[in-house]
Amino acid sequence: MNAKGTPIQDERPKVLVVADRCFWAYHDMQKFIRRHLSGEFDIYPDFAMFHPSAHPETFMTKVWKWKYLAKSLRYRRVLPRGEPYDLVVLLGFYFQVTSRMTVRTRHLIKCIHTDSFPPPGIEESDQAISMAGFLSKYLDGAEALVCGTKGIADRYRPYFPRVFCATDSWEEQFGRLTPKTKNTGPRFLVGWTGQPRTAFKGYYDFVVPAVQEAAKLRPGIELKSRFEGPLSTLPRFYDDVDVVLVASVGDSGPSLFSEACCCDVPAVSNRSGRPAEIIQDGVNGLLVERNVTAMRDALVRLYDDRDLLFSFSQRIRNDLTRVYGVKPMARAWQDCFEAVLEGPPCRRRDDGD
Repeated sequence: MNAKGTPIQDERPKVLVVADRCFWAYHDMQKFIRRHLSGEFDIYPDFAMFHPSAHPETFMTKVWKWKYLAKSLRYRRVLPRGEPYDLVVLLGFYFQVTSRMTVRTRHLIKCIHTDSFPPPGIEESDQAISMAGFLSKYLDGAEALVCGTKGIADRYRPYFPRVFCATDSWEEQFGRLTPKTKNTGPRFLVGWTGQPRTAFKGYYDFVVPAVQEAAKLRPGIELKSRFEGPLSTLPRFYDDVDVVLVASVGDSGPSLFSEACCCDVPAVSNRSGRPAEIIQDGVNGLLVERNVTAMRDALVRLYDDRDLLFSFSQRIRNDLTRVYGVKPMARAWQDCFEAVLEGPPCRRRDDGD
């Protein structure tokens, strides 16, 4: 209210940021955007799971969904039905296909955060889809595309008019309680976190056998894994980890890599996603081929050369956050939003039609 009791109109652009569901990676990205851009934009958080599914659901799926929605409702904030947003950001490019969304917006941004084509999230019948077919079906109506790494952005730039690189930052959530010190003892921990049954992460096909083979040559080498648990305790997983082993293809991250870097833990990784951008081979980590022998040999090399390993630890956090830290990522999202909002509105649309 002003001095006369008249409501003061909020002139910030109204931006709806849609994640898939609460407590998962896109929710963290949504919170990052809201935390760092609310000064310039009026951010509304929503979730695709609150919208009707585009496909039939079983009774048990509906029961689970209602229970999950009840826990998640307090994280949602939306305008009254029918009121338009200045900008809608779909953190998953596929939300309009998998959900029946009905939100009005003047501008639309869609996002891709996986480094493969076609990216995960497409319908099963579209596994052989062409780039032209993908653009037509999944990126229809979008004025800009936000990609999770520069490599993903480079893939789409020849085909899409406005492509930006922006993602979450792990700098605020992950860090050490005490400085990293050089490990000179016989025990050597190789860390891994994530969903082990996700095939493209390579846990069972590459990570486990590579560590097992390395341990035959250097018995002190052990694998330390975590598959689930609260995010609040995850930073402490890395306290005694010497190196993480990344074998993913298709990830824009993986998160394992960024989390470890922010805890001063370097990586042995194949050339994919964010590690391919950040790791300078032999300077702040090791890049290897995606095979068990190459990964085994890299682990043995670092077990034997603790000075080299410690030199990686001393610089990997800064090397990551210089590119994917809080300031550059907040600036990237802001630049994207401002560029789209300054352009002419897209055709008037009801998302999901």
